[in-house]
Amino acid sequence: MNKAKKCILPVYGMKCSKCVAKVTQALEEVDGISDIEVSLEDNEALFFTSEDNEQLYEDALAKIKKAGFSDTPIIEKPEEKNNTRGNAVLELNVNGMSCASCVATVEKGINALSGVASAEVNLLVGSAKVSFDKDKINKNEIIQAINNLGYNATEKLSGDISQGAVEREKNLKKIKFKLAISATLLLFFLVISNIHVFSKEITPFIQFLIVIPIQFYCGLYFLKGAFGAIKHGATNMDTLVSLGTLTALIYSSLDMVGITHGGVYFETIAFLVTFILLGKFLEESAKNKTSDALTKLAGLQAKEATVKIHGEWVKKDIHDVKEKDIVKIYPGEKIPLDGIVVSGSSHVDESMISGEPIPVRREKGDKVIGSTMNKEGELQIEVTGLGNNSLLAKIINVVAEAQSGKAKAQKLADKISSIFVPVIIILGISTFIGWYFLLENGYLFPYEGNTNLSQAILNGISVWVIACPCALGLATPTVIMVVTGMGAKEGILIKNIQALENAGEIDTFIFDKTGTLTEGKPSLERVIALGNYEEAEILLKTASLEEHSNHPIALAITEKARNENIELLEVKGFKNIVGVGVEGKINNEHYRVVKPSDVSLEDSAKLHVEGHGREGKTVAVLARGKEVMGIIVIEDPLKKNAGEVLSHLSMQGKNTVLLTGDNRLTAEYIGKKVFVDRVIANVLPQEKSEHVHNIKNEGKKVAMIGDGINDAPALAVADISFAMSSGSDIAIESADITLLRNDLSLIPKTINLSKCAYLKMKQNLFWALFYNTAAIPMAMLGYLSPEIAAAAMALSSVTVVTNSLLLKNNSLE
Repeated sequence: MNKAKKCILPVYGMKCSKCVAKVTQALEEVDGISDIEVSLEDNEALFFTSEDNEQLYEDALAKIKKAGFSDTPIIEKPEEKNNTRGNAVLELNVNGMSCASCVATVEKGINALSGVASAEVNLLVGSAKVSFDKDKINKNEIIQAINNLGYNATEKLSGDISQGAVEREKNLKKIKFKLAISATLLLFFLVISNIHVFSKEITPFIQFLIVIPIQFYCGLYFLKGAFGAIKHGATNMDTLVSLGTLTALIYSSLDMVGITHGGVYFETIAFLVTFILLGKFLEESAKNKTSDALTKLAGLQAKEATVKIHGEWVKKDIHDVKEKDIVKIYPGEKIPLDGIVVSGSSHVDESMISGEPIPVRREKGDKVIGSTMNKEGELQIEVTGLGNNSLLAKIINVVAEAQSGKAKAQKLADKISSIFVPVIIILGISTFIGWYFLLENGYLFPYEGNTNLSQAILNGISVWVIACPCALGLATPTVIMVVTGMGAKEGILIKNIQALENAGEIDTFIFDKTGTLTEGKPSLERVIALGNYEEAEILLKTASLEEHSNHPIALAITEKARNENIELLEVKGFKNIVGVGVEGKINNEHYRVVKPSDVSLEDSAKLHVEGHGREGKTVAVLARGKEVMGIIVIEDPLKKNAGEVLSHLSMQGKNTVLLTGDNRLTAEYIGKKVFVDRVIANVLPQEKSEHVHNIKNEGKKVAMIGDGINDAPALAVADISFAMSSGSDIAIESADITLLRNDLSLIPKTINLSKCAYLKMKQNLFWALFYNTAAIPMAMLGYLSPEIAAAAMALSSVTVVTNSLLLKNNSLE
């Protein structure tokens, strides 16, 4: 039997799923190749051909080059910084950032480096993603540049999903400890100040001794951040807090020793540091809750595996297992890694991926997913997915990638934050000067117990302390963190935040048929022999041809032949003609399995084709030369909720389109069953992207929903792409949003998630901007003491994070 030959072609220059789609589309134009799989991660394209043909390989390479890619690594060597294109990516954990101004400082510092193409910093996650030219700058230079700015940058460890979460937990414990000390000292301070244990002359010195550890131990976090920023010509929230507390400390110390005579304000320092630490603790606690979903996903990973070594079974740490190792899984154990069953059979609970509560039978040759639960049987698997190549790790990495992205609105907030602190410093100084001038000239009078100088200083401190760039910096990242976690919990894997932002604006949904509206499990329902031919002969020759294809219909036909124990025939010169069918020679005679529209049919055959088409069934014909020998009828049942979901979309004012390669009769039947607005039938795979493009040209915002494998070009053209997946067949790289459960109801849930996210972002940004625009003038006018200002500033950040967490209470139905 002539088996298809596997070919692997290196492809460099791909940067995203749209590049993958472009390469796939280019290869589909080459006659004689089939079953194309393009890997972004491995920089290669895999395909099959039935012929050992050097020219075919050269044709494929030419098509790839024409599409703008290469078979050798692409190294950019631009002359100017602005033209730098990254050929490497560095992901970092960045500790020490306290507000949006820190984000602006770090991004500005990284982008100033020669050889850096772009940098994106996330305050909430405490991370940075840097695209750079490795021929001009190395990782250590980038890390050192960030550390020189006063922050602590470390490279993210490959496969260590929980690294950032561990660092955040450590930071939270430090803040909690210092808050406890500061609060205790504040309580002692208040007792000393109010029950008059010491004389009036001694009390200020005792207060000074209490405040020193509050300022320089509990408040060291702010001081280090401020001086680190100032050292490099930058400012942040820590600068404002440090200015306020140090000004109060210096002025009060001078008064204590008799140089000034406006009274001491040590309590201002004690209250400021304690309130700000309390706010920071509440903020960090709430921030950690926003990443619960990701932490839980990471917690699903197994820790150990039972590996076969020299004939014996040995327990090994999961990180020490190698690809192709044989691993044993006992009943009730978690499957440690992705693999293929080589021995045994069992039912596996895959609900963590598919959402299906009923365990799935897995036996020899079947794929299994790491971290799913083996039920009653014993399995032995050959490991295929390690570390970041495992399905669970890919899911976690996609969620983490989306969470580190920036919404469009956040980019505006970051621009405001970059000038926010310098402006506030100037306003604080202006407040001091203005009040002192007006007080000295008798236009205003200080509050009881204050001198002109002390009143002016207190008002200036209030301005510095009440301003809050933190709320601006957290306005959208907290929402993104919560909604991506909510999505992952529902089985909605959001690859980039722009897709989530735009999902609510989609007005037209284009659906593929097979595997999207239908179950994607076609079965051969009937074989119809024409003329003097026998049904057995039709099935034998059809299955012999289809054995070389991996199309769902081909698999249905060959499965039927296997079930009937039919021994297939040798096929020579096999060709898979995309969107048409297959052909090849059997016993030196040319046979084809194609669509009915590609052959000339007699009236009796037309009646069969049209009759089954009107019932929504797919029909193929077997032809020898120009003679049609028989008809193959395939049935793929509709998903139970397809009509309900499309009706729901229509009720929301959305347009729905069925785009399929099936014949018009079948397509129209399916369209009526699911209440679709428009049917486009008889479309070749390479033509689907053109139809999507044409609909976009009508002024529509388009979402394309497909299986993520055969619809890659069309998915790439759409404004947003959804890939329907099931079990282990998850094409994460193929679309903007991957639906981990093969459930159409996740589409309207995604739309609702997008709308909820957009509303929360607007609420948070409004609150952050309103708070600052209202609070700062009040402080400048003297209506707020520094203590009240500190409490209000802490509350503003907590309010934004808490408002984002309220999203978890929203129903996506």
